[in-house]
Amino acid sequence: MNRFGDIDLNKIIGNLSNASTLPKPLILDSDAVTPDNLHNMGLIRKGESRYIIAGEFPCSCAHGRIFKRVGSTPNAYPCPNCHHVVQGIRRIQRAHLPNDAYDANLNDYIYDSERQSMIIIDMLSCTKPQLPPSLFMYGKPGNGKSTISYILARHLCMTGYKVKYLHHHDAFQKEKNTWGTNREYLNKIVDGVDVLIFDEFGGLGGRSKYSEWFTTTTIELTKILYEKYKAGQLSIILMSNLTPRQIFKDLLDRNDAALSRLESMFGIPLEMTGPDRRPKRDQVSKWV
Repeated sequence: MNRFGDIDLNKIIGNLSNASTLPKPLILDSDAVTPDNLHNMGLIRKGESRYIIAGEFPCSCAHGRIFKRVGSTPNAYPCPNCHHVVQGIRRIQRAHLPNDAYDANLNDYIYDSERQSMIIIDMLSCTKPQLPPSLFMYGKPGNGKSTISYILARHLCMTGYKVKYLHHHDAFQKEKNTWGTNREYLNKIVDGVDVLIFDEFGGLGGRSKYSEWFTTTTIELTKILYEKYKAGQLSIILMSNLTPRQIFKDLLDRNDAALSRLESMFGIPLEMTGPDRRPKRDQVSKWV
């Protein structure tokens, strides 16, 4: 009586019994997730297109939502366990952070001054709807400006802010053929953004000469950023290898209006004085 046609009933019953002892699918507790351990948890990954992408959050829900039936209508609700984390890692993906930001975390970061530590802690303590204070960091290449901006981006995205990361030169070159100095196109940079992280202000490594178009467009951009900042709609994190004096003299061509906007937005610049955190001179001497 243990067979029905070609079906072995005992085998089926045995399989069902074994299935009840299989380990349950992993469900991650969101309380264990922090902006600094996202990479360790597999919640962000390096993307093939050079930008960080969101991973999958192991949960019993459907991509951050649970469904409950009210009468005959199913309704979607945020999952109490993972919804805020899922939204945060999606904001990180939309921020266009480079793959270099994958393992950037505050636990491993060494502040190079007490002032820098106080400023960063102050920024990380902000919560919506308040915007974090704007910040201008400058210093020699390799001393941690980009790294701390990646860390800030991760934390701010997980706190609920919409962040956008851009390189000055790359952003301009990408749209150079269509921009001109048209405000409509320049405004696209900050559309729907709470915090703009603008790296390599003045170009990679800084330059000694700039085209008239690059200078004019940069001056126009400072005006748009200032208008958004003044309206309480935007916070800006600006990094440069140039000193404030070089920015005024070379990049802005001594434009007093642009300088006044930068002073109003950023106040006293934060000079990064720490050592080069990249390979030491004797390790790369063959290149220089």
